[in-house]
Amino acid sequence: MGTVVLEGYWQSFKYFDPYQDVIKSELTFKKEPSGLNVNIIDEIESVQSVAVHVRRGDYVTNPKCKDLHSVCSLEYYQKANNFLEQSVRKPHFFIFTDDPKWAKENLRFSGPSKVVDHNLGKADHEDFRLMTHCKHFIIANSSFSWWGAWLASFSDKIVIAPINWFKKDKSPPEDRFPGEWIRL
Repeated sequence: MGTVVLEGYWQSFKYFDPYQDVIKSELTFKKEPSGLNVNIIDEIESVQSVAVHVRRGDYVTNPKCKDLHSVCSLEYYQKANNFLEQSVRKPHFFIFTDDPKWAKENLRFSGPSKVVDHNLGKADHEDFRLMTHCKHFIIANSSFSWWGAWLASFSDKIVIAPINWFKKDKSPPEDRFPGEWIRL
């Protein structure tokens, strides 16, 4: 089979729920991670890792995106932290973002946290790989973190998603999120 390009957001698990095992086995990285990413994977897998995704970039700077999306609030991240604090013993937060400076200045979590910023702009796919190794998730209203959480294989994962995905959302949440995902 040749190259196949699928366009769209593909953020409804209902598109492919019956085929999730096949999709998860096909959507794997073909090359091994390198450098610092190997060490971070080891760290992620050794703790109760929580991938925190913060998307700001175009949601803040691009007028078209600003009309469509809201940036997740600090209150959302704090509520998610509080939920995980009650549900996960000794969570360790790994923050993936397109705005590391903002994240370092504004986000506070109850456990150890690390802003993962060494891949930014040059190897974003490596951040995606790192996210899939995490055990739990606080996702942004972004397909990047949606897919990271969905593809992660930890069987007891907790995924927290924002209630507001779009400013004007035409899709019911039960079409976008698996039933076990928590919406705050």
